[in-house]
Amino acid sequence: MSQLLSAGYQVIRIGEPGLDIGVADRHCHDRPAWTDSEGYLDLYHAAHLAFAVMQDSGPVGAVNAKGRKAIRLNCVHVYANYNYLVDPNLFKRYRRRDSAEFPTYREAMAANLPLLTTQAQIDDAGLEMVEHDSETIVAAVAEMITHLEHGTTPSSALRLRQRQIVMT
Repeated sequence: MSQLLSAGYQVIRIGEPGLDIGVADRHCHDRPAWTDSEGYLDLYHAAHLAFAVMQDSGPVGAVNAKGRKAIRLNCVHVYANYNYLVDPNLFKRYRRRDSAEFPTYREAMAANLPLLTTQAQIDDAGLEMVEHDSETIVAAVAEMITHLEHGTTPSSALRLRQRQIVMT
């Protein structure tokens, strides 16, 4: 959040109520704390935001439906959601338990990793989910800010490669 605030953006957190966001700044707002409002404000903000940084869950659909960009965290690896091909994504990362090794994309698909939705299923597969570190998220936010403020375009070669991987 501090990266966005220092770049001149306002931050409006939507989602689960009662979380301490740990930021005290007049440009940082915790929408779930506004108890006199309903979820409609989330839709309003989705229509007017510069971009979102959020989990790959239902509300990100509202952001894209309003023509806005989103950095998706913990994306699943399967369905060919076309917004995945134009927005930055940080896919779920699985590591073999008690190892530094990560499965390849092909191994992840063969093991049906996107279908593992519970901790028990992940444990039974001998894997652990690895959270994205702050450096990764900061890098994704910096890329998005550069894209929005300077009109940069992602590499067409990398996009083509991503499409090929997703569609196979």
